[in-house]
Amino acid sequence: MGIFGRKPEKVKKSVELDERLFKRIDSLLGAMPGEEPSTAGIAYFKSGSSEKQFIQVVGESFCQEDIKENFKPERWIYGLLVPEQSNKVDPNAVALYLINKEFSVVKVGYLTKELAKKNSQKIVNLIANEGLFVPILAMVKKNKDESGTLGIVAYAMTDYISF
Repeated sequence: MGIFGRKPEKVKKSVELDERLFKRIDSLLGAMPGEEPSTAGIAYFKSGSSEKQFIQVVGESFCQEDIKENFKPERWIYGLLVPEQSNKVDPNAVALYLINKEFSVVKVGYLTKELAKKNSQKIVNLIANEGLFVPILAMVKKNKDESGTLGIVAYAMTDYISF
């Protein structure tokens, strides 16, 4: 308890969703063995024995132009998850943004409704209370049908949240 019997308020950390963060994510996920880049602002693995977690991505069909314009298929790309609490369709929505070569971010899809419902508030808490973003390793893939559309295969590179 704080002074006068009140619970102390949680201090919210200041977070910067900018090029510096995107470069740190790129540096961290692209590091060679033995390199130790900064994890500042990134909810990267706490344990050396942790493994990447597959996350299913949906909604890529709404982002086809941006995906084709910014990313080449079959190459690893880094990114992050961003909750969209003001999303009118789903207040639990969590968008997947990938970092392009200019170090800006491009929305490429969303977590499934089930994953978003389970993890949206956890991601919000990580960002608001810890100042940490969930890093993503992803690859653009050509769909096997003849539509010519692209999909995203993605992994959460964290053990702060269990997907």
